[in-house]
Amino acid sequence: MYIFASDPHATGQPWIDLVEKARTKYPLAKVVFGGDYIDGRAFAKETLDYVFSVPDAVVLRGNHEQMLIDSVKRGEKGLWLANGGETTLISLFGEDMSFKLTANKFRDSYEASKSGLPSPTFGDIMYEFWTKSEEKLTSSGYIEKLSTLPLKYETNNIIFIHAGVRLDGQETDQEFALWSREDYWYIDRQEHDYVFAHNTTGKTIVTGHTPTCMLSGVYEQPFPKANPEGVILGDTNTYQCPVKIVKYDGEPARIFTDGGCHARLDGHHGNVVVLDDNGALIDIFS
Repeated sequence: MYIFASDPHATGQPWIDLVEKARTKYPLAKVVFGGDYIDGRAFAKETLDYVFSVPDAVVLRGNHEQMLIDSVKRGEKGLWLANGGETTLISLFGEDMSFKLTANKFRDSYEASKSGLPSPTFGDIMYEFWTKSEEKLTSSGYIEKLSTLPLKYETNNIIFIHAGVRLDGQETDQEFALWSREDYWYIDRQEHDYVFAHNTTGKTIVTGHTPTCMLSGVYEQPFPKANPEGVILGDTNTYQCPVKIVKYDGEPARIFTDGGCHARLDGHHGNVVVLDDNGALIDIFS
């Protein structure tokens, strides 16, 4: 039996409570965390520390952990910052990692320069900020821990992965495992607009990554018995993000779990799912 919990995006205790409810009800289940523990709400430290504290849990990497890693190891800082990196830095290391303080430094520097006083440039200030953040991320051990996280966890009947698995027979590379959306959901966006792909792996696939309110599409005919209308609708009005299942008759399911925590909407604390050893969904905590 397995508990899968993904994409809390620094939600902290409300998400932790959902996981603990599942662990209490299913104490023998193996816990698999699906990535994206950071970048969103204000509790990245609490969320990360909890994930790493659960005994024998499998902790997978998400694209947000990869963005953090790349900001240090490859110097690709802009993408991470645009996706919530500042809130993570503040949570991990305190308010002195706030961009507001950095902006204040630049303002003071600019005012000093108008008076003819020697002052650092914006580039100097940003270099100081990033040097400090890289030193803290490295010395704290977070970079080392996150860099060793696997991309997937696979059993005889289930594949747990952050974003998706290639269903065309090609190898699932890191980019696809962490970032895929439509190219995992659909057969071929060019030839079959929004038609759900078939699960060719022979295993149930469980993912997070994209809030389920964004997932919509149609089935190929014949439509599944569980969905005789052959349609799954998105929800960009109320942004409800329940667990969604895409399943053709005679194939294992693809289970989508992202509860929309990254958007920081009230009441969005994630979806925690429980599966039996055969990959059947048996319980949901949300």
